[in-house]
Amino acid sequence: MRLPLLCATALFFAAPAHADRFWLTDPEDAAKAAPGSSPAVIEGVLLADEGGYYQIRVVGGELRVPKAAVFKVESDAQTLETLAAAEAAGQQQRAQDDRERRERQRSRRAGRGRAPRARVAEASFSRPEAPARSFDPVLGVSSTDNGSLQRMQEAKRAFAQTRDRRYLKLLRRLRRMR
Repeated sequence: MRLPLLCATALFFAAPAHADRFWLTDPEDAAKAAPGSSPAVIEGVLLADEGGYYQIRVVGGELRVPKAAVFKVESDAQTLETLAAAEAAGQQQRAQDDRERRERQRSRRAGRGRAPRARVAEASFSRPEAPARSFDPVLGVSSTDNGSLQRMQEAKRAFAQTRDRRYLKLLRRLRRMR
């Protein structure tokens, strides 16, 4: 008996939540803005005004905006019910768009037919056997039997005879390969 009376009293004293327009900048500045730009406005329903913040319900969720960031608040006739109806209508439209998108994808796949799948080939990689290396600590070089030592000596002789810097470059590369 007390519960229905309590609910009726709460509904009687509860003010209906109306939609508001929260301007984050001066509305006159928005009128002077570049054509096609959108003003800094939040349109939603004020749920609570506590602790220096406005709690605003917008289509898609809720926001908490500091009061200091709000320049002006304009009241509107929209309520939570109309906001919920707009959300539901938007959700139905998104579902319809999604169904249409899926149908277009199916029709494209059917029009192309099934593309043959590529065959998988076995890929193998084998490294060639590296020549046995040994390091000569007296000379400070590693000995490989690929002729790099001879090529280095030839590059030195060619530089001494021609003074062409390309041979020095070749010599540096050969030294790095040791």
